[in-house]
This record gives sequence, C-alpha cells and structure tokens, in this order.
Amino acid sequence: MLTTLKVCRSERHGAMLAAGAVTLLFGHVSVPFASAQSALAISNEKKDGLKVDAGVRLIPQRDGLSAPNGIASGDKVRVLVRSYETAAIGAEINARITRLPEREGDRFRKGDIIVEFDCRKIVAEHRAATSIYNAHKVSYENQRQMLRYNAAGTLAVDQARFEMEKSLADVDGLEVKRLSCTVHAPFDGRVTEKSAQVHEIAQPNQPLIRIINESKLELVLLVPSAWLTRVTEASTFPVKIDETGETHEARIVQSTGLIDPVSQSARYIAEMVKPASTVLPGMSGTAVFSLREGTR
Repeated sequence: MLTTLKVCRSERHGAMLAAGAVTLLFGHVSVPFASAQSALAISNEKKDGLKVDAGVRLIPQRDGLSAPNGIASGDKVRVLVRSYETAAIGAEINARITRLPEREGDRFRKGDIIVEFDCRKIVAEHRAATSIYNAHKVSYENQRQMLRYNAAGTLAVDQARFEMEKSLADVDGLEVKRLSCTVHAPFDGRVTEKSAQVHEIAQPNQPLIRIINESKLELVLLVPSAWLTRVTEASTFPVKIDETGETHEARIVQSTGLIDPVSQSARYIAEMVKPASTVLPGMSGTAVFSLREGTR
C-alpha cells in the first residue's frame, strides 16, 4: 500500500526538511529533492497516526527505465512466452465429424490426420461429375472429327468444348471439397482447445480445435524507446522464467518496427538460444539487460 506522509518540523529534533512530501513504499521513504541534501534519520514516533521506524533512508526518486544513457546495468523488462505457430482448425464443408482428437492436451506429429469428416456424399458427387465430364469430352472429340469432314460447324465444336470445360471445372471444385474432408497437422504440436465433438455436424468456418507448436517458442518484450540504440538484432540477454525459476539465454530476433507514443515503448521478438522443454507457452519472466549485453 502506497502512503503519502507529509513531514513537518519536528520539535524534538529541530530538523527542517526542504521537501514537502515523503513517499513511503514497502518500508522505504523517498523524497524528491530540488538540490542534494544529507540523509536524515527519523526516530520512532507517531506522526498523524503513522508510525515511522528509525533509520528510514531519504533518497531521491529515480526512474530505472528512463536512464538518459540508454541501457544501464540491471535494467529489467517483462517477457511473455508464446508459440511461434498457432492455428485454429475449422470446417470448410457442412458435414458430420468422424474424427477429432480425444481431448485437450493430445499431441500429434506433422502430417497426422487430426480432423476428418463423413464425405460419402461429396465422393459420390465427384464420381458423377467425372462421368459427365467424360461424356462431354467424347462429344467434343466427335464434333472435331465431324468438322474435318465438313459434317459439323465450328459453332457446334465450340459449344461442345465449352460444355467439356464447364464439367471439368465442376470436377475440380468437387475434388477440392473431397480433399478438405481430411485435415492433416501442419506441424508437430498439441491441442489446446476443443470446441466440437465426433458425430456433430460441422458448419463452414466453424473453429473445431486450436493447436500450437510447443517446440518452437518466441519471447515478446516491451522495452523503452530510449533503448533502441542499444537493443539491436542479435543482442543477447538472460531471462528468468517465473514459473520454473530457471534462467535461459535469449537473443533478439527483430523489432516490430512500431513505437507506442503513449508508453514510449517498442516491441521486440526474441528467442531462446537453447530451447528448453520446461518452458511452455503462456509463461512469463524477466529479462535483464546490461551495458555489456546491449552493446554486443
């Protein structure tokens, strides 16, 4: 709890403080000075109902994120761990679901079938469209032969060709729908969310499951815009993960290229030099930049 204590003249000590306000935070008192002054010791006594311990240090206020010389030793920023690859798998067709991961947390390998639909109707329509295409193709070839003997006109030949091309387009469209009946995993990963069940009728564009790639993670961090001359691509720094307590070395990959004018911060993307299996998406930590690290 942040409490502001107004310090007035003490009759017991006869000391006068030039500053008008003292900020008490976690047992430390800081006073903004207009000029340098000596630290004073305040004895145990109650001031307006607030007890102040002896030996409380009065120090000038300082903002660690706005050092004028850029990155200073010990400067820290928060870091968020997220997956480099995520995907929401949805349905492209209106069909009954026949296959899904059993539960959230299931793992899969790249190329595995993770979603499948009952597409017997689409398969039958594809066969029918293929037969119609073959019939139009034969008709077109006959018209071409008749044209050679002047038994048919060019208009009839063109009409037969148009019919053949239209039926071929129908076959291609149904082939795309048939291929969408099976969804293969685009990468190695894990199911994080499941919003449908087997035997349900999927609607087009309806998300069914959400998947992430746990093996490829990245770090997102916001740094003060004053650090831009120090934090560059390939800069390395240690990052301590809150959930595990482990410290890993990370490397800046790139900047997003935008500066937030309100917070005067820039967003950077980083990655761990040596990926660790104990670090999972959603974890957070603290990155520590030093002058030596920032100028590599």
